[in-house]
Amino acid sequence: MAAHDFEVLVEALLDAAPQEHMMRRLGQALARTTRLVNTLEQRVSVKMAKDLATIRRTLEEREREEHEHLRLKRLIARRTWERGKARRLRVEEPVSFSTPCVGHKGGWHEEVGG
Repeated sequence: MAAHDFEVLVEALLDAAPQEHMMRRLGQALARTTRLVNTLEQRVSVKMAKDLATIRRTLEEREREEHEHLRLKRLIARRTWERGKARRLRVEEPVSFSTPCVGHKGGWHEEVGG
């Protein structure tokens, strides 16, 4: 009886051996694929994070440049407007035909032909 049970067990083991071998190979392939996926995720996520940081810096720099450009445009417009306003408000000073004269009695000397 023990010999028969042993033969049945050996037959079952021989029938299960190819399936076990296939399961081990599938497990190894799954482990290898998992490692590859993890490595890929790490590399891609690091590169994506760097790319995202670069994009953010570029956009922030463009925004600062645009802000500075608009500020300068406003400053130039304001100064241009102020200069125009000053020109419009400036009163021409009258041209004097007389100059101070120290030695003359009235303190002023009339210029001839001005």
